[in-house]
Amino acid sequence: MSGGLFVLNAAQKPVPLSDRAFDSEDEFQRLIAESPELLAGDQINPDSHRRWLLIAREKGIPSEQGAGAWWAVDHLLLDQEGIPTFVEVKRRSDARLRRREVVAQMLDYAANALAYWPVDEIRRAFETRVERPEEELRARLDQDLDVTAFWERVKTNFQAGRIRLLFVADWIPPELRRVVEFLNAQMAPAEVLAIELRRYVGQDLTAFVPIVYGRTEAAQQRKDPGAHEKSWTEIEFLDELRQRHGEKSVEIAESIATWAQAHKAVLSYGRGSKDVSMAVSFVGQGHKVTPLRVWTYGRIEIAFQGLSGSRLDSVENRRDLLQRINQIPGVALPDDAIYKYPSIWFNVLDDPTRLAQFLEIMTWVAKEISVP
Repeated sequence: MSGGLFVLNAAQKPVPLSDRAFDSEDEFQRLIAESPELLAGDQINPDSHRRWLLIAREKGIPSEQGAGAWWAVDHLLLDQEGIPTFVEVKRRSDARLRRREVVAQMLDYAANALAYWPVDEIRRAFETRVERPEEELRARLDQDLDVTAFWERVKTNFQAGRIRLLFVADWIPPELRRVVEFLNAQMAPAEVLAIELRRYVGQDLTAFVPIVYGRTEAAQQRKDPGAHEKSWTEIEFLDELRQRHGEKSVEIAESIATWAQAHKAVLSYGRGSKDVSMAVSFVGQGHKVTPLRVWTYGRIEIAFQGLSGSRLDSVENRRDLLQRINQIPGVALPDDAIYKYPSIWFNVLDDPTRLAQFLEIMTWVAKEISVP
C-alpha cells in the first residue's frame, strides 16, 4: 500500500515518507513489546491517557484447569488502572484479518484466561520477566504508585471480567472494524478495540501513525454511563481540588489557568466521577497540541508523548524540555520521561519562585508549538 506523509527537515523542506509494511510478524511484535506507548493511549481514553506495562510476550493460556498452555496471546499488558489488556498483532498480509478468524482467536484467549488462570498469574508472570519489578512498574505507570493497592486492583478487574482486547495491525480492514465496533458496544465491562498502526519510512526517518477503531460514543455510554453523564466545569474542578488538596492547590491551578488564557490556550475539563483534568491546549495549523494537564489527584502532567505535530516533536527538543523542567528544585524526571506523560506534585510548585520558573518554561513551550 502507498500513502502520503510529509515531515519537515532542518531546512524546513517537506520530506515524503512512504507507507511500509512490516517484514515479519516478529518484527511487529518486538516493536510493540519495546514501545507499547505506540498503542495510542491518548485515543483510547482522552480524559486519562492509557499508559502500558508489558507483563509478558507469548503468554500461555490453558484450555482447562491444570492443563498446559494451549494458546499464547502475543502480548499481555496492564494500564495504570490495572486493567489486563490482551494484544493480538497481525500484519496486513495475514488473511485471517479479513476472515475474522482473529476475532474468534482473541475471544478464546479471553474466555479461557478468565476461566483457568489463577488470580495471581498476571503478577507472577511480570515478576518472573523483569529483574526489578517495582521499579519497572513505577517507571512505566506512575512514580508514586502504591504497588500493593495496584495489584489488588488488577485482581479485582480480572475477577470482574474488566479486561481489554486489542487487535493491532498495520491495516484494519472494514470487516474487522465493523465486528470490533459491534463487540465493543455489546460487551461490558470488557472493552474491544482495534488499532491500525501504520509505518512510514523515508530518508533515514521512520514515523508511526496509530488510529483507534471501536471507541464509539454509543459504546462508551453503554459501558460507563455514569462517567459520561457529568461534564466538569471550572468551578467544580477547583472545588474538588480544594477539598482534596487544600487552598494552595487551587491557587496553583488558577495561576496556570490565568497564564494559559494570557497565551491564548484553550482550557477544557474532562468527564468522570472523581479524577479529571484541566487540559491546556494550543490549536493551530490544523492540529491541537496539549502539553499540560492539571489533575484533581494532585499532580501536573507534562505530556512529552503528546507533542506530536509540533516543533518540539523530536528527541533533541524533548530532551531540552526535560532539562529545563529538571532545573526546577524538587523535580527529577527520569531520562525516559521524554517518551511518556510524567507528572509532578502540586507541592513542588507551592513556592512562588518555582511556580514562576515552571510557567516561564511553559511559555517557551507555547511559543515553540505555536510556530508554524
